[in-house]
Amino acid sequence: MKIKSIAAICKKMKQVMILNHCDSNGTVTQYIGDGVALYPVYDLPLLDEESVLSIFDVPEKQRESWNTRCVEPDGFHLEDTDTSEYFIEEMGVSVVLNGTTLKPFRAKDGVLFVNSKYLAPFSDVRDIVQFFERRLDNGQPYAVAKAGFMMQAVIMPFQVQETSLVQELHKLVQLIDGRMEEKA
Repeated sequence: MKIKSIAAICKKMKQVMILNHCDSNGTVTQYIGDGVALYPVYDLPLLDEESVLSIFDVPEKQRESWNTRCVEPDGFHLEDTDTSEYFIEEMGVSVVLNGTTLKPFRAKDGVLFVNSKYLAPFSDVRDIVQFFERRLDNGQPYAVAKAGFMMQAVIMPFQVQETSLVQELHKLVQLIDGRMEEKA
């Protein structure tokens, strides 16, 4: 896990969320991120709103402009394993939509899009990471990245305007089909 990559994500929005999760054995794991994605941090002392900004090298004068807070798990299932999770297949393409690179995953009920910037903090183990879909208590899906049984990230899917994306992809497929017919 690359703490500097997590810091870079948080610095863009000047926002850090800290989530403390206590597992069934009483072990506390902290997750930090920008609220869209959260990453477990290990081998660090317990962080609070001040210490996380120190670790992220945020100068004292800039700290007032940051939104830093501790949050509750709020429906997330943060155990390393969850019997209700589904493996989601990473598709071999990416889509750039309005400057944001999205990675599509074939999910249980269609497709989940993940902003590719949220994959950077665990790039050191990316070749062994698998993705799973879990659901919040309210039914909303989210993605979980795991290396083996170890959680690497919790990522909320990117919400796209379905019609605009579908229209653009449909145009692309038509163009590709047209080129394929020309070559035949």
